[in-house]
Amino acid sequence: PVEEGWTSSLTSNGGVKAIRGMDLRDLSSECPSVGEKGGLRPTRVMVDQIKVDQYLSDLQKGYEELEAYQERTYLYARPLLFDQKTRLSILMPGTFSERPETFIPIGVQWTSGRPFHFQGFTHLGGQRAELSPYIQPFSGLRSDLKAHIFHISFVGDIRGLSGGSAVFTDSVNLSSNKIGGNGEGQIGMNYMLLMGGDYGPLSLSAGFFYPTHFFRVGNSFREIKANQRSIAYRAMWTLSKMKFYGLFSNYDFKSAAATDDDYGKDFYTPILLSYSLNGQLLRGGWSWDIDPLSRFSVDGLLNRALYSGRNATGSESFDLNRWAVAATIRRDFGDYIGLSLTATWSFIDRNFSSFPVTTGVPTPGSREMENPFTVGGQLEIIL
Repeated sequence: PVEEGWTSSLTSNGGVKAIRGMDLRDLSSECPSVGEKGGLRPTRVMVDQIKVDQYLSDLQKGYEELEAYQERTYLYARPLLFDQKTRLSILMPGTFSERPETFIPIGVQWTSGRPFHFQGFTHLGGQRAELSPYIQPFSGLRSDLKAHIFHISFVGDIRGLSGGSAVFTDSVNLSSNKIGGNGEGQIGMNYMLLMGGDYGPLSLSAGFFYPTHFFRVGNSFREIKANQRSIAYRAMWTLSKMKFYGLFSNYDFKSAAATDDDYGKDFYTPILLSYSLNGQLLRGGWSWDIDPLSRFSVDGLLNRALYSGRNATGSESFDLNRWAVAATIRRDFGDYIGLSLTATWSFIDRNFSSFPVTTGVPTPGSREMENPFTVGGQLEIIL
């Protein structure tokens, strides 16, 4: 208790001695001893009400941030989900078993964000992307964003990013058959956009997929564009050093009165009147971070397309089945150089018993099967 009539006054060192009704003197020496000899004394004495309020406010804010941080740990499989190194890559794909004539052999990737907070990843140029129908490198744009429970993933082919546009037609060089034999079938894409949520190691997403299809026999070819969007689904399971993923899409494209917006062709191939196409994309993979500098991964891919159409001179069809497996080992050497090596094996089954060919071109066989094997590498400069 304080004496009646006390008012605020200053001590010799400038501190507040007392305020009416409140004793603000340092009485820590009068506190009873607790525990060991000498007692437990206060660690801080605050005589300013504003400072007390600020201290309690900061304490409450700290607890709230700690609680929010604890909540986010359940929504992130890892503190940092993406490679944090900025890399400039030079790809050496070896002998292609696909057809991106305009392939850009240089790519760059970078990331942003903080652990258990908003994070982003971007890759521009030549790359290998598991969210695509390509097992070989291609020229693309990829962007991934992660915030709280939500994530967004986008991958597109820069030759035709707009949904429904041609990817192969404008870059076809018929003198360079990338597969071999009389026929060729490829499945490409405009882009894939997935959105979903994460909890712990599990990640589920779905979104739009715009696939394109290229069929060639002899010197005649068609490209069936994505005249409508299809749906793709992805599931991932991410652990501290391993990641598993699966991707699936099933789609049907058809038109009873085909227009130039539905397909692309060479000058000699007959005009397409109607068509139908059923396709599937199934892809899965596994990666293992052996140590902070080394990673090993395996990707598997199944592409399937059943195409039939009617042109000005009759009917046409092309069935394509492709299985592929790619194994990659990547290693960083110090802080500035990285190197990866990829081996790819494919099995391709093409059936084109009825497909229009240019006059003068020998009649192709009705079915071809092959299993190309390619080895490629990638040199990375870590910036």
